[in-house]
Amino acid sequence: MKRRKPSPKEIDWKKRDRRILFTFFGLLELIILGVVVSEALSGDPDLLRAFSNGMGGLTGVFSLTGILAFIYYMDRGIVPMKRIAKSFAKIALVGAIVSTVLLTYLEVALVIEDSLQLVVAALVIYLGMFLAFFLALFIFMLMGFGVMAVLFIGQKRFTSETLISIKGITANTEDPTKIQVKKKGMEFPILHWMYAIPDVLDTGTLTIDRVGPRDKFPWKPFLTALKWETIFSMVLAVYVSLNPFLLGWSDLAGRFSLASNLSILVPMFILPWFIFLRLNARIKGPVRDFKLFNGIKGRMASTLIAFGTLIVFIRYALRDIGALEIIQGILGFYLILLAVIVVVTFVYFNNFEDPLVRTTLRELEKREDGPAMTAVEPEDL
Repeated sequence: MKRRKPSPKEIDWKKRDRRILFTFFGLLELIILGVVVSEALSGDPDLLRAFSNGMGGLTGVFSLTGILAFIYYMDRGIVPMKRIAKSFAKIALVGAIVSTVLLTYLEVALVIEDSLQLVVAALVIYLGMFLAFFLALFIFMLMGFGVMAVLFIGQKRFTSETLISIKGITANTEDPTKIQVKKKGMEFPILHWMYAIPDVLDTGTLTIDRVGPRDKFPWKPFLTALKWETIFSMVLAVYVSLNPFLLGWSDLAGRFSLASNLSILVPMFILPWFIFLRLNARIKGPVRDFKLFNGIKGRMASTLIAFGTLIVFIRYALRDIGALEIIQGILGFYLILLAVIVVVTFVYFNNFEDPLVRTTLRELEKREDGPAMTAVEPEDL
């Protein structure tokens, strides 16, 4: 008798989440242990070198965790996996052709004069580059599944609690300069600052939309997320590679390598905002509603500008590195970065956003202290 495939409702997702977290933290402990032992045996321990090696190992941890997450979540995407594989093949085809032409005429043609041998060499290069590009994209996708699965499990737990906590902050209408809270706890002033909520608003009017699953891929939010990740990564690259406190630790290439390893964490800081955009979370205002997404976006923008301006001013004052060397380092950094964040961000919107929305709404419906819900689905912002 053929076994019936369980429906998504019958699958024990909590058990699967535990497996993913067990895999992630188990591998992470091995990486940390390996770095500690390696530094101890080196005879010259270096904290920054250990941190750099640890961040490099973290990308491998996400990729290996992504294998398990890929098995669990690959069939829950808006765009089917077959179509994604075809897109990867097209990208690999173009990349292989360009690479073959450049390598053949700039390198191989200088040492091989026989036409038949040149054709064979070009064919070998093409097949190797096609396979390399395709495998690189697939590994990036596995890394994306690993990053997003870990983020998704955390968001399932904390998104509904965050919305309930935000609703628990209410403006004192008699004295708009003070914030009155319904409960005690440090999370209220922190959330109030993080989302830049105006003091004159009563957060008790927090409202979200009871949205349904998407029927097509959300390209506009996807591009918006990429824009913010690119800006955030640039500030990170400048802060790490041109930081005067790290000038004596490594050369410019080594510092850009550290920035590249750190960049895998950028989507984990940016993408959690977008659940508030998807739910259209807003606080009622006298003239217009205040949207939580716009609040945290403005807060992060001001923070990025502050950090970026500081380090750039310091860097211009020191002037120890040539402009051409800096530009080459940044271009090399972005070649890898863009490939990673494009794939990782696509995985989030394709495979994880809708399940996160369903879980958040289901959790909030169980709570009496949650935000109000409307049945009107917002526009695809």
